[in-house]
Amino acid sequence: NTLSVTPAAAPAAPTSLSAAAGDQHTVITFVAGADHGSSITNYQYSLNGGVYIPLSPAAASSPITIGELTNNTFYAITLQAINAVGTSAPSDAVYTTPPG
Repeated sequence: NTLSVTPAAAPAAPTSLSAAAGDQHTVITFVAGADHGSSITNYQYSLNGGVYIPLSPAAASSPITIGELTNNTFYAITLQAINAVGTSAPSDAVYTTPPG
């Protein structure tokens, strides 16, 4: 007998990001990428090309809230999905400026 197995892989990047800014935060909605055989367990974000910060507590679906932002400051935000195998490529950036 022959058995064909596809190993799990890192997830695909989230797509279709949109941002709704509020006082010192923004809510990001997105479409999750394929999990490639291992469930997505968390997301991490980058502000203006900086280091990636995992969500804490973990969030495994849209939408997510990114807090502790400075009002009247422009942000370019990218997301990466995380599963047990690894981390996705970065998403395209979404742009937001919390009001103040």
